[in-house]
Amino acid sequence: MFSPLENLTRLNLHSTHLRWIPPKVFQSLRSLQRLTLQGNSFSSWNDEVFEKMTNLRHLNLQGNYINLINESSFPDGMLNRFETLDLSNNHFACTCDLMWFRDWIRNKNSSLPELKNFPHRYICIYPEKMHRKLLIDYNPTKESCTPWNPLFTIAITLASFTVLCLVLLLTAYRCHSNIRNYCYLFRLHTLKRKGYIRLNSSEDYEYHAFVVYCDADSEWVHNIFLPKLESEGFKLCIHFRDFDVGVSKTENVDTYLKKCWKIIVIMSNEFAKSEWCQWELEFSQDRRRRQGRNAFLPIMLKTINSNHMICPIRTLLKTTPYVSYQTGVGEDLFWKAVIEGIQKPLGNPPVAI
Repeated sequence: MFSPLENLTRLNLHSTHLRWIPPKVFQSLRSLQRLTLQGNSFSSWNDEVFEKMTNLRHLNLQGNYINLINESSFPDGMLNRFETLDLSNNHFACTCDLMWFRDWIRNKNSSLPELKNFPHRYICIYPEKMHRKLLIDYNPTKESCTPWNPLFTIAITLASFTVLCLVLLLTAYRCHSNIRNYCYLFRLHTLKRKGYIRLNSSEDYEYHAFVVYCDADSEWVHNIFLPKLESEGFKLCIHFRDFDVGVSKTENVDTYLKKCWKIIVIMSNEFAKSEWCQWELEFSQDRRRRQGRNAFLPIMLKTINSNHMICPIRTLLKTTPYVSYQTGVGEDLFWKAVIEGIQKPLGNPPVAI
């Protein structure tokens, strides 16, 4: 169309109802210095439209529907060669896509090119929150305009999942006992509610307690301990009186432990030195493991010296409350503690987790 007009320096296409600009339509106008495209209806153009127009110094694009100007809108270096540029009264979309043009306006030479009618006629049309606001007031940041990479989401999710797994594994390793206890309590509560667990009481046994003691302490056990507790209505099992004749001692212990609700251990230095008493204590520990620490009632008749403190007794004293025998003022408190210890419920029986 314009190929015969190679020497044309001015071209005015004001209000010619242009809805689009054909590519390369101006490429033959290499001498053109001033181009007016004001008052038309195009919103964009092909990146070849202004190619080879190296002498163009004045460009008027006022009053169209242009919504975006970016680095591909004009050939390299063209914007800096302009003396005047008019992009006023267009329909700018103030989104992140316009960030390049906003930055160019702020960083360009203060005098060239001259932006006609800037800034009061450079107005944002959309989005809604920017409607009718000046383009100069649009201040996006690189952070807000950097699209979120889906790989970041995947990486963060995987990292969080890995950390969570490590925390759970570490917690399970360090707190496995507590976790088992909570599982045990939950299962126990469930079974109780369903009526599957029957808690033992003294009425289920022939004897209230099996008494473990050594021969050196038998005088105190027979003359003081037994009469006092049996006068309170307790029935105690002791080997010299209740074991079956003709049956081995180990078999008697096994038989009569099953008939007793609790186990009373009378401790002293002589008890700690007795191998038989140590065997009885170790044998009866199974009851404690099955029914809990309330199944045992340790009584410290005489303080055990450190050189006689064997491991089973030390473990028992550390894990199970015990009472110490006292005479005089503290004797009433001693008997009260013993009676309460025998009467104390066994508590919750162990349940498989």
